[in-house]
Amino acid sequence: MNTIKRAFASLHFLSEYAHYITGHRERQAEFRRLAAGRRRERIFIVGNGPSLNEIDLSCLEDEDYFLCNHADRIDWVKGRQHPFYIAADKRAINGYAGGAPTVEADVYFLEEEFKPLLPVGFTEKARIIWFTRARGGTQKRGFSPRPWISIAGGQTVLLSATQIALFMGYSEIYILGCDLNYSTPAPYAYAVSEDEFRAARRDEEKMIQNTNLGFARLRAGSERRGQRIFNAGSGGNLEALARIRFEDIFKAD
Repeated sequence: MNTIKRAFASLHFLSEYAHYITGHRERQAEFRRLAAGRRRERIFIVGNGPSLNEIDLSCLEDEDYFLCNHADRIDWVKGRQHPFYIAADKRAINGYAGGAPTVEADVYFLEEEFKPLLPVGFTEKARIIWFTRARGGTQKRGFSPRPWISIAGGQTVLLSATQIALFMGYSEIYILGCDLNYSTPAPYAYAVSEDEFRAARRDEEKMIQNTNLGFARLRAGSERRGQRIFNAGSGGNLEALARIRFEDIFKAD
């Protein structure tokens, strides 16, 4: 059975690779230019969990970091320019004011299925690196070393952001706001609609299990590459990563 599964996985990869050969050489160049321009050794991958309200996000002002999905609802995010933004679930578009991300970012990483759904004015102006989600998820495929072909996803886009950060060569990657706790009255760092709240509660068990499996795969792969991934969030159910206190990261600076 495992042999058959591996064979199917290989077939999926070959189809994705053929897609790259025919049209994604420029995408490869974009990813490589971005990696070549990296100036720091650490990066923060910022989710939207309520634990963000317990830390001083202003510490990130001189750092590299990813924001995701509806981060524009977080007070600290508003009115600032940010390094990276990522979204992969088309449902995020439903929450965009004006139909496009309102987070002001230097670089946007967007799943290619967003392309026909976003306003032309946004796609022409913004620096966007499109990516394709790989079939199978991070918990099954592990680290995707060639993000211009496809990036394994999962229950949270933070898994995809972490793989981009690994490809870019960051030696230390810190996960924030990946609380994986949707049984609380406030499962996000901001207010959500009743529909968003119900959706989060419905997928909670799967979210916790698959996200931990995905980060465990990425942790193992990163250690082989001499890179490290930490959970710098407060509380929550992300247990696959070693924990570090957010404020302690900056004490040695």
